[in-house]
Amino acid sequence: MFSSNALMQIVFADPKDIYFPEGILKSDLNSYLWYKLHDKYDTVYFADRDDRGDIHVSYYLEAYTDNFRAKGFLSKSPQNTLAKWLKKQLRDKKHKSAVVFSLESFCVLFRREKEVLSEIRMSKENSEIYGTIVLVAPLNFEKSSKWLLDSHVFDYLDEISVNSLKGYRGDIYAFLKNRKQEACVFLNLYTRERIYDILNYVMLEDDSKFVNLQSVEYASDYLTQYMNNRYMQMTSKRLFTPDFNLINPAYRDFYMQLKDKSVWNELMKRSREYGGRIREKLPNHYIDENSIAFYPLYDDESVHMRCMKLCFAGAIHNAAYDEPTIDKLNKIYSEASHHKNREKNYQINEKLNKFIDELQRFCKGGDSVTCGRTVSAVLFCIKWIYADGRKQEDVMQIINAFEHYIKWSDYCYTMQKNYGSYSHQYESFKRDIEQKRNVLEQLDRVISLGILNLTVSSTEMDFSKMSGDINRIISGAENYSGSDVQKADDTPGALEKDKRRFSFDTYTNLPAGLFDPSVPD
Repeated sequence: MFSSNALMQIVFADPKDIYFPEGILKSDLNSYLWYKLHDKYDTVYFADRDDRGDIHVSYYLEAYTDNFRAKGFLSKSPQNTLAKWLKKQLRDKKHKSAVVFSLESFCVLFRREKEVLSEIRMSKENSEIYGTIVLVAPLNFEKSSKWLLDSHVFDYLDEISVNSLKGYRGDIYAFLKNRKQEACVFLNLYTRERIYDILNYVMLEDDSKFVNLQSVEYASDYLTQYMNNRYMQMTSKRLFTPDFNLINPAYRDFYMQLKDKSVWNELMKRSREYGGRIREKLPNHYIDENSIAFYPLYDDESVHMRCMKLCFAGAIHNAAYDEPTIDKLNKIYSEASHHKNREKNYQINEKLNKFIDELQRFCKGGDSVTCGRTVSAVLFCIKWIYADGRKQEDVMQIINAFEHYIKWSDYCYTMQKNYGSYSHQYESFKRDIEQKRNVLEQLDRVISLGILNLTVSSTEMDFSKMSGDINRIISGAENYSGSDVQKADDTPGALEKDKRRFSFDTYTNLPAGLFDPSVPD
């Protein structure tokens, strides 16, 4: 953790959270950063602005205490004074310094310091820089990306890893981690190392929770898998109390859960049952401190947050969610938890919100089949929410077809549920339902295959074929509906004739179960 020769380092963290260095201490963020930085740097400074805009720099007077010594910059040009002071600290070879800023403060304080920052960059190129700048960025994606993508200070420093984000279309956090390696740190990860530290601290704090070393190992294995595996969280019995937020989990809340006696006892019970078998299945990035995994915090009203909440909205106990649907929800979570630095497609964003509203309605009504079909629509939309102009037309055709698909599924469920009220038209409704069922089965196969291809990274999705197949089925169904379904045909064999009319042999050989659920690695 942290580099010994990087000019600028970024740490994503919550200043209000608590941290556990080595499992023997509980600290705030500044203490934790000091603890992790002081092995590589002689002095760790913390620079920030107060509410009045005055600039202060603090450092620990003694090792790992709350005894701070502060230096104030209250001159007529405090930013300029701070910039010169920063350059001096970074060039001090005898006493290597790490200077910690919040991301926002650094971008504001140095927005006009092009000359000094350029001099610092040139000093680095000439190997005259021995210290480092550490920026504490918000865990909230919208807040951190605002500064990373728009601030000019990174141009002044010629920080290539950050400047490259402006044209990058993938996961910006994975990109940063890949470029900066140890100089990019995520402090909201639930790696095995950090979980092990927290468990040790809880035991040291409370003798009644003390267990043997093997139990701690098993508990660490189980919790590492549980905290990182959304499918496991959705399909297993709840481990934590209902107020614990599994979407944006903070260490302080996780720590309080482990202090709860009932949670601790349940954890020990599961650890004994599963712990010994989980170690082999733990992916390396759950254990390695330099993992590229990152879960940003989300604004409550964002469509990404709504998608993730779907995955925890009673999925285990809701009869409307079968196992294949829960597997698709897990894929939705994986997709929603990786933001891109691009503007979301407005039309797709609106359709996605509409599908989520409808899904919530179908869940309350207990329509499990339509729930599953709507979850497929949500998965498709979240996958293409950043679709550009070249893909948008094809994508929107398929999304519009999803609307027909869901509407017909809802119609069939409602008619089946209430057909007794229309007994005088029973034969007509029966044919109508059977015809729509037949169409839905054809669409099930086409859409399931398309969604399967969409979630397999090695498979290229053929939009034109999927769109053409769906449109052919829907067009045939609409023509049929307009001409025959409204009139009751009592001719013997008419229903079987209609069924044959809409049987597309092209898809009859597809496997029945395209979404066999499995616990992700």
